[in-house]
Amino acid sequence: MVVVVGATVGVAERKRKVGAVIEDVERTLSTTMALLQGILDAMVLEMERGVCGDIHAAVKMLITYVDNLPILI
Repeated sequence: MVVVVGATVGVAERKRKVGAVIEDVERTLSTTMALLQGILDAMVLEMERGVCGDIHAAVKMLITYVDNLPILI
């Protein structure tokens, strides 16, 4: 009986440690909405520069047109 109780305590302690590690990783890697919005804005700007043909744009884009979509059966 003591072994079972000891094993249960060991499992609970392991789960607590794993939970603490996961919380630490989440806290370390969290990104604010302001930063994400800034990344989005910069990406849109670079894509627009690429579409306009700016040779210095970080993202090169080609204007393409889709005039017909395939029919899926």
